[in-house]
Amino acid sequence: PAILKNGGEWWAALGARGASGTRLWSISGAVAKPGCYEAPNGITTRELVDEYAGGFDGAVGAVVPGGAASGILPPEAFDTPLTRDALREYQAGVGSAAVQVFPKSYSPLRLLAETMRFFAEESCQKCTPCRIGNRALHHLCEELAHGEAAMTREKVDEWLLAMEKTSICGLGQASPIPVRNAMRWWPELFTPLEHAPH
Repeated sequence: PAILKNGGEWWAALGARGASGTRLWSISGAVAKPGCYEAPNGITTRELVDEYAGGFDGAVGAVVPGGAASGILPPEAFDTPLTRDALREYQAGVGSAAVQVFPKSYSPLRLLAETMRFFAEESCQKCTPCRIGNRALHHLCEELAHGEAAMTREKVDEWLLAMEKTSICGLGQASPIPVRNAMRWWPELFTPLEHAPH
């Protein structure tokens, strides 16, 4: 292996923008050449897709940078380095480096609903905040898709905070991340919360 031949300093220098080394990035979705590529840490989403995955396949609406718990990024973030520090501005992270690219035609609300369903199904059901919270948030997404909401914005925020602070493990603690991202970048999707019964 090249790292054994050339050493750690050589490998570290392969990174971009002050980040060290490379990693394997899995890229799927609306790109010309989906696959798994070794690319520098510190690379941006746009560079990763253009230089390795053959470019975006049509207009893109959102990117999940590293798995379900890593957050949901809007197009404005595509030129931000995929590093923990840089993505902090977007309340997101690199996670597992499983980059999913979603076309503009794919509703962010649908993406969020599928993400919350995943969390609800993967919950071990041991702690109440995660067990009930993820189901409630998935149900909320389904309501929002029909222009309805039984919870107010304040109640949703209470749930998100409770899940972050009192869930036993990382799944429940991290599952609010994509919800917060969607509320920040696509606030129009959550308008029904303003008319929910108090």
